[in-house]
Amino acid sequence: MTYQELVSKLKDTYQEKDASKISEHLAIQFNIQGEAEGALYLEIANGQLHVEPYEYYDRDILVTTSAADLLALAQGSLDILEAYQSGKISAEGNLAKALLLNEIVTGSSEAPSPTESAPVETSASAESATVEAPAPEESATVETPAGENTPAAKPSVKAPRMSRKKNRKRHK
Repeated sequence: MTYQELVSKLKDTYQEKDASKISEHLAIQFNIQGEAEGALYLEIANGQLHVEPYEYYDRDILVTTSAADLLALAQGSLDILEAYQSGKISAEGNLAKALLLNEIVTGSSEAPSPTESAPVETSASAESATVEAPAPEESATVETPAGENTPAAKPSVKAPRMSRKKNRKRHK
């Protein structure tokens, strides 16, 4: 499938959807990777839905995905939240507004109001939790697979030595 064919299929698919119930503005830019690579956007403004083959710089959400997964999202066979959680898409921006896309595709209004949540900037590839090292005066324990608690090793970080050349003038 080419990029133009993808855009045409998405326009046809979304043309059948009713966006008149959506009163707020929504702009999602899709960056397509792999087959039919390119960028396009979906915008809802004043109850009208538009799909155009351009980047959208003032977007609410940036979604990176494949053409097949984007078509599945448009046809309702793939939920945008499930796609995000499974890593089929990566997204950054106000993910609560992404639920409006589900509302359009399915025709239900089960999504919470996007204005109730703060914007989130993340991606599916960075979903792993970060672990901070304990402060030097704190002691920590690490649970082993057998369920035993053992003291955690304190991180040893040494600053690199910096050589300083001093320009000294001898005074006579």
